[in-house]
Amino acid sequence: MKNKFIKAVSFVLLSVIVSLSVSCGGSGKDETPYSEKQPYSLSFDAIGGKDVMPLSVFYSPFTPVSLKNGNQVPDFTDEKYIKLFADAGINIFSSAPEAYPNSKTSIEKVLTLAEKYNIGYFVRDIYLYQMVFYQDDLGGPATVVNDYRIKTSIEELSKFKSFIGFNLYDEPPFEAMEVIGKVNSAVERYGDGKYATYVNLLPNWDLKYNKGDEDVSYEQYIEEFLMKGCGKYFCFDHYVFDKKNYELYFKNLDIVKKYCDAYEVPFWSFIQAGGQWNDAMVEFESGEYFPSESQLIWNVNTSVACGAKGIQYFLGIQPIFFAYAPNGTYDFKRNAMIGADGSINEWYYYVQKANEQLLACDDVIMNSVNRGVIASGYASGELAGCNMLIRDGKFHELTGVKGDALIGCLEHNKKTALYVVNYSMDKAQDIVLQFDANHAFTVVQRAEETEISGKNLKIHLEAGEAVLVNVAS
Repeated sequence: MKNKFIKAVSFVLLSVIVSLSVSCGGSGKDETPYSEKQPYSLSFDAIGGKDVMPLSVFYSPFTPVSLKNGNQVPDFTDEKYIKLFADAGINIFSSAPEAYPNSKTSIEKVLTLAEKYNIGYFVRDIYLYQMVFYQDDLGGPATVVNDYRIKTSIEELSKFKSFIGFNLYDEPPFEAMEVIGKVNSAVERYGDGKYATYVNLLPNWDLKYNKGDEDVSYEQYIEEFLMKGCGKYFCFDHYVFDKKNYELYFKNLDIVKKYCDAYEVPFWSFIQAGGQWNDAMVEFESGEYFPSESQLIWNVNTSVACGAKGIQYFLGIQPIFFAYAPNGTYDFKRNAMIGADGSINEWYYYVQKANEQLLACDDVIMNSVNRGVIASGYASGELAGCNMLIRDGKFHELTGVKGDALIGCLEHNKKTALYVVNYSMDKAQDIVLQFDANHAFTVVQRAEETEISGKNLKIHLEAGEAVLVNVAS
């Protein structure tokens, strides 16, 4: 934990109230033994090492070539934009719309500045991209795996501390997994295990996951990547506020957690910073902006409670075509942390707020085993079909929960840690955690820490907000 302050029991900001009542008719303690599994996660020296959670943006700083009404749009490789992302807690650039070595000067400028601000960069290398990209007209990846080219690219880019690997494929089909695995194995071999590749998989929607006539299931799609893709982490993009199907969102998390636990591969979850995407590049009138602050923070916190050990935000910088509005006008505010005109949008501040809390408790999250979730109140209905649900509502010293809450149940160094989320996106509420006896607790809320003791905790949480509760003894 970093940059936190120890407060007294009466710490007001956290709104934590401790009940000292010790009377009970039996402890009701959950006797489940602590897991013998070792925690697994992925981080990089470039961002601070194994205790630091990856917090990434898709569509990261680049040199634009698009024009806006005859004027050049901002150069997003300028240091002020790199610093803006760093100030928001972003520590990884996962996907820039330019490739190496075609845009060598621009990419090396960003790599240099990223190193200054402890940001890792997945570089899109045109040669590696062509090795794996599935082109329909060719019926498969464009070329065979070229070990010499992979080795050469690593040698050229490894001089930058911020280089953490290659941006390889966004939303690959089932058939691409084998060649992705071959490239990943070569990157591992020639990079001495220091680097990873960025591969982001499709969500659990009504989609076709393969190119062939016979469909494959989402579970088959995931397992094919985990078996053949040889990735160091699993990433997927389920944008919950596009369809507002929360049960499907948790089903997606449930499936991903099941398979990632089985293969001991950490997963990263995408969070939408804005909406009203425009891949079709058409002009349209903007609707009401979404998600709200509480919705974005809820999205982040529920993902972490369900086991995510990395967060990615879509979008970092708005592509110019995502701003197209009627009659040749633009709406630079409808999506992305930073608009295509360089303006700072509302989601920048929401992301900054969410990341501040994550970076205050990421050493516990990254180094813990997630045993599942407890859902209480309204949350219990939407997670009723999930395998990760702890159905009796007990976890070691925790014997009960009151309020609409989702709680990630973690084991950190053979002790209990709880990632407690206010499940409501609309209102603040008090969540009450009931324990088997008096305990000492460390509570992290809004990036600040307090040490308290007692039996029951009554924690006041804003809409979508989360706290980390460590049971010290």
